[in-house]
Amino acid sequence: MTLPDETDGVRGTSYATIPEWILDAEISDRAVRLFGVLGRYVGANENAWPSRKTLATRLRCSVNSIDRALSELVEIKAITI
Repeated sequence: MTLPDETDGVRGTSYATIPEWILDAEISDRAVRLFGVLGRYVGANENAWPSRKTLATRLRCSVNSIDRALSELVEIKAITI
């Protein structure tokens, strides 16, 4: 596997970090991906306020799918709403 270098015009150099316990949790792949995307919105006070529509656009899914994935993350106590 090779990673793009910093001069790659298609991909940036920002990364999301996902703890292994979330990767190993019994949740959907969409919930794991959502956790990573949410991390990009977290500020200094540890809060994130992206709209569900923004998240749905980023994950290329419906708002209802976002709601289901959020419920999974709340259930495993990865996030609070």
